[in-house]
Amino acid sequence: MMNAMLIILAVLAAWLYSWTFTPRGRIEFLPALICRVAALASRFGKGVTYSESDRASANASTIKLMDLPPTPDVQIDDDCLDLQDRKLKLRWYCPENADPCPVVLNIHGGAWWMGNDFIDDAVMRHLCRESGAVILSVDYRLSPEHVFPAALEDCYEALLYLVEQAPARGGDPAKLVLHGTSAGGGLAAGLCLLSRQRGGPAITMQALIVPVTDLTGQRSGPSLQQFASGYVLTASDLADMIANYLPDEQARRDPLASPIYAENLRELPPTFIATAQFDPLRDQGENFGEALAGAGLQVVSKRYPGTIHGFFGSKKVLRQCISDTAEAMVAAF
Repeated sequence: MMNAMLIILAVLAAWLYSWTFTPRGRIEFLPALICRVAALASRFGKGVTYSESDRASANASTIKLMDLPPTPDVQIDDDCLDLQDRKLKLRWYCPENADPCPVVLNIHGGAWWMGNDFIDDAVMRHLCRESGAVILSVDYRLSPEHVFPAALEDCYEALLYLVEQAPARGGDPAKLVLHGTSAGGGLAAGLCLLSRQRGGPAITMQALIVPVTDLTGQRSGPSLQQFASGYVLTASDLADMIANYLPDEQARRDPLASPIYAENLRELPPTFIATAQFDPLRDQGENFGEALAGAGLQVVSKRYPGTIHGFFGSKKVLRQCISDTAEAMVAAF
């Protein structure tokens, strides 16, 4: 009886282990498991309806997946920016004994329809501690209620506020960093272009984590099709989310929406780009890095093997990406 149980367990373990092998290489086990669960949910679920309940559920799931150990040495303060026709919720992350240190505007991900100023809380706490930077995270307006360029304009307002308020918190606006993940990475790259276009504030470094840089799909490389399904973020879901964010297909070539279409990359700052191996967005992030490097700019582009979009299920890799981002910030200054 014991031998039979051991054989069953061995077969089960081998079956589960087989999930980590794909036609495109080996994926870590937890991301592979998340991919299986997501595929089942997509097959038997109702799909995304972009309702408030969907947002709340997606936010809660993301926060849980990105959870990291506590950082009691980081001070967190919630803030609000009152604009003429709206209010922006903000969250500050300040290190202990801040002494003219870099300042970071963090732009969260969420495919433009979900996320808020604290969805990146765990990552921002650790980035604050490792980089010694003052960080401001912005809760920009979301689609489909607010289409492009609403989110970008909110981020620009938050950037101006960061430059104005950071000195009181020990930050140095002369060391200004943009940090964005996924859709937020695309917004950060677009904001860098917008800030140059409007004459400031001057950005001294940008960190783009698994960024969206091409809303047209024309400069996204083979990864968009290679990982079109089965890896949590699907090509069809991405197309739907892009349509909600920017319905006008012609406008998707605007470099502020698709930074990879920027013809003038001069005077842009040093850039750190992180991509995941099993991510449909992988190639467009790396292609943007190559375009920046081709323009003579300082670029560090790193692909993290065995991971999926957002590094979901790969907390060790997530921690490494945070450390690499902090290191790139130090090198930029």
